Amino acid sequence: MTCLWVPILAGCQTESKPVTKTASAKISRPGGVERQEKTTATDGADMASLDVLISKGEASFLKGDFQAAEQHYRTAALMDASRADVLFALAQTKWQLGDTDHAIKLIADIPADDAHWGFAARGQMADWLMQTSQTQKAVVVYRELIEARPDFTPLRHRLVSALNSIGFRAAAAKVLMPLVKEKQASEDELRTLLNLSRPADFAQRQPEPFDETSATVDSMRLTLTRFDRSELRDAADWQQQVIDAAPDNPEAAAWMLWLRAQLMQWDQWTLAMQTLPSGTQDYAMFWLAAGDYEISKDRHESAVRCYLESMRRDDTVVETHQRLTAALLVLGQPDVAQAFDERRFAQTDTIEAGKAIGKQQPDDRVAGEAIVRDMIRFGRMDQAAAWYRVLASRHPESRNEVIESRLRVPLDEPEYEQAKFCGLSAENFALPEWIDEDRKIAVDSFGPPTLLGPKTSDENASPRISRPIAATMVEVAAERGIHFQYRNHSTHRTKFMRIHESLVGGVAAFDFDRDGRIDLYFNQGAGIPPSKPGILPNQLYRNLGSVFELVTDLAATDDRGYSLGVTAGDLNQDGWPDLVVANLGTNRVFINQGDGTFRDEASHNQNRQITETFTTSIGIADVTGDSLPDLVSVRYVTDPKIFQEVEVGPDGVALRFPGPLQFTPAVDSVAVCKPTGERTIVDLGQTKSNGIAMVGEAAQPGLGLMISDFDGKPGAEFFVANDQRPNQLWKFVSPENDGIPVSGESPFTDIAVAMGTALNLHGRATACMGIAWADFDNVNGDDLMVTNWYNEWINAYRSGPVAGFRDDPIRFGLDVLSEKRVGFGIQPIDFDNDGWNDLIIGNGHIEDLSHTGTAFAMPTQLLANQNGHFVDAHPTESATVDATHNDYWSTLHHGRCVITCDFNQDGRMDAVISDLNGPAAVIENQTVTPNHFLQIELVGRSVERDAVATIIQVTSGPTKLRHATATGDGYEGKNETVTHFGLGSASDRVDVTVTWPNGQADEYKQLSVDHRWLITEGDPEAWQLR
Repeated sequence: MTCLWVPILAGCQTESKPVTKTASAKISRPGGVERQEKTTATDGADMASLDVLISKGEASFLKGDFQAAEQHYRTAALMDASRADVLFALAQTKWQLGDTDHAIKLIADIPADDAHWGFAARGQMADWLMQTSQTQKAVVVYRELIEARPDFTPLRHRLVSALNSIGFRAAAAKVLMPLVKEKQASEDELRTLLNLSRPADFAQRQPEPFDETSATVDSMRLTLTRFDRSELRDAADWQQQVIDAAPDNPEAAAWMLWLRAQLMQWDQWTLAMQTLPSGTQDYAMFWLAAGDYEISKDRHESAVRCYLESMRRDDTVVETHQRLTAALLVLGQPDVAQAFDERRFAQTDTIEAGKAIGKQQPDDRVAGEAIVRDMIRFGRMDQAAAWYRVLASRHPESRNEVIESRLRVPLDEPEYEQAKFCGLSAENFALPEWIDEDRKIAVDSFGPPTLLGPKTSDENASPRISRPIAATMVEVAAERGIHFQYRNHSTHRTKFMRIHESLVGGVAAFDFDRDGRIDLYFNQGAGIPPSKPGILPNQLYRNLGSVFELVTDLAATDDRGYSLGVTAGDLNQDGWPDLVVANLGTNRVFINQGDGTFRDEASHNQNRQITETFTTSIGIADVTGDSLPDLVSVRYVTDPKIFQEVEVGPDGVALRFPGPLQFTPAVDSVAVCKPTGERTIVDLGQTKSNGIAMVGEAAQPGLGLMISDFDGKPGAEFFVANDQRPNQLWKFVSPENDGIPVSGESPFTDIAVAMGTALNLHGRATACMGIAWADFDNVNGDDLMVTNWYNEWINAYRSGPVAGFRDDPIRFGLDVLSEKRVGFGIQPIDFDNDGWNDLIIGNGHIEDLSHTGTAFAMPTQLLANQNGHFVDAHPTESATVDATHNDYWSTLHHGRCVITCDFNQDGRMDAVISDLNGPAAVIENQTVTPNHFLQIELVGRSVERDAVATIIQVTSGPTKLRHATATGDGYEGKNETVTHFGLGSASDRVDVTVTWPNGQADEYKQLSVDHRWLITEGDPEAWQLR
């Protein structure tokens, strides 16, 4: 007969031995495939008619008349159910008719040890299981077939495809690597090896569409997809279902362990460690999880060992590189840390090269040569040789004797580790105490991770309990006379924005005319850099009490640069607040003349062109300890490529959106003030000529700025929130400052790693933007909250009992609240004056990605602090607002800069929020609360007048509240220069201690609450302002 299925697994057979009930299979059926009962074949009396039926069935099948074929084969099977060829043909026919379940059951009835049909039947069954999404069952069959025929290469290819399709990427790689060595791997298979922690088509030019609704619990594909989107909680939820379905799968267990570590779910992590299936330690994700556990215990040496063990098993995981970089920085090995960081980016480039390789692809040869070099650099010599063969087959002219001779010499173990471990030796780092040298785990040695002490461990901890109060926050910009909308281009853009066009301009709150009322300054863009300046001015609004008046022209503060950050402060120490505007290009300094007008300090400088260097955030404070105000500038990038338009494909979708690591980063600077009033620009390190920002270098893409006292010692430091790179915390050093000599050209040193603010809780740099600085748990002093990218949790750097910080968003409840948000501006705002600092956050994506299911506009968040844990406050508009009024809190926004002030002088802090695609919002706090407050303004005498980094402590009975004053104020803006304390129900007079930046302290007894007080350095009395 003609073979109806021409399998690659076995040749077409024309004879069959009878099937008997006593025939035993050496290859078991996959679970759920039941064997059909059948009868023993009859004698040869009816063989002639049986052969006729088979021939008719074959003829009908070849004509496509599958119903007729089925009738013939079914009749033949009734005559002799022992014929394997009949069962095979009937199964094929059933498959063609769409009766897939019956087809699989029929072919499962053919014994595996059938000399002619057993092997082919099992191969066909495995293929059908694959096509009916029963891939795990197919994997079982393929593995058994390979065990029976290990020399049959096509089977291994099918097993690789099956494992990759269900997300068991490490298992697929174990099967594929021998094929690579044997020169049997295809080009597409080689691509799957470029990254084993993402779906198999991650490095393909056109990834296959994946219907998430069709995912089955025997597949980790959905886990990897969600993980790639940083949806860790959703990934863990799905992976738990995978574990429940396959509790003995070690790769699934390793992934579950790491996802638990990512989510800091240490209780579940510990339970999982006690029931790990055999072989879990063979997978990279186990060691990555083990390293994260060691980090949570502050054991960085053993964490490095774990991460290196992870690299030994799979060196394609980006997260392992990030963890190693962070841990090595903490251990004081910045050079090796930078090497791993560079290796990480080189690996990303390798993936892009893999996508560019292909027949008729324009960059085929260039990308092929690049990937060969990278494979050699990574120590993946077998893959390098395979890619070289691909390249040489299409481009013989690219053959290179040097590379060929290098590929002929295999790496010995030391060379291999040198390439993979960037020169480190894993044996120089001890294994965790709970893992012995044989990699056996002592499960009874686990305990919860070491975190900072309980909220009430500090003697200054507040015993007050937060009582939920309904938040009433009303958007009143138009009502108050403010009509401002930012434009990111002369005609405004909402899609395909260049990198500067999504950041929006900042807002400053300051009393420029010193009438006691807070005025507002808004930055504008409205230009086409670098060729055309803005067509609209920045706007200054003067507070007249009940409304604001536009006075930009009267005050001479018009600026037509492409403005981003803004700040205010007393630069010349004359008692009048000056204004500094940070631009894309030349910054502007407006000196307050004290008569309602400003003088442009750089009026003599006509070189105000827009350049590729731009300042995002800026602040005025004494950061050198000489009592003179310096000017700190945070810069993003300096690269003419930022002006290039976003490339859009024929389908109307951007081919690549701009990101900070695509451009040359800019170095931040301090304009150091001299006694003469002149300022000298001091760069905080070397400016890069080109290339991306690397770990350990000063030049980083900075967005947010906070200047305050971070280390508890007299004087100010400044924290810079960097985009996708480690944050920086700069401290001025000199022979007079702790005896530390000035190092290099910059008198500032970065102490972020030592203070615990460089990276997130996972040891990873995130896309940090806005910064909030306040005591959020009423323990140990001020904490740092830093907003992040979509599905990157807010960094909640909680202050320690002595010095330093630890990122702990889960304790604050901010992990869940910040998921699926792109956060920009963030500020503390005790909206109900209960003494617990709440948060207000401006959210919104940088680009319209709604076609991917990702929101563009997002809600502004008001998060209520309930005893150190945040919940959504669900704010509402005032009941007095007209029914036709559009409720700000029920609509979505593209929030950017957020600042706070008490513009209506009612003792309740208000907020102002800039927006990418809508008018600026002025949020008036109309919350009805019985609680009390205290507001303090400071004036320095021996220290600079704004007295930034002064520590104020308010004592009310057993309650002590503490705050270090600050400026820079997070993302691009300037808060009102006032320190606000919510006092809860405490109505008695309070005592105030002010410790100035020079270490001198003043005390003030029995100040009445519900007032604003002016405290001047050295003055024995505080003055009640209102």
